[in-house]
Amino acid sequence: MSIASNVIEENNRLTLARSLLREKLTLNNIHYEDSDTIFELIARWPK
Repeated sequence: MSIASNVIEENNRLTLARSLLREKLTLNNIHYEDSDTIFELIARWPK
């Protein structure tokens, strides 16, 4: 696999993870910004 295809695959995984986090936050009535990074979304999740 080329470096470019590895980067694309990783980007797709991160996009999916961010989408799933947004869905969970929405279902739990937790506000987030569209511009939030995956780390900011994780930080919004209650501990």
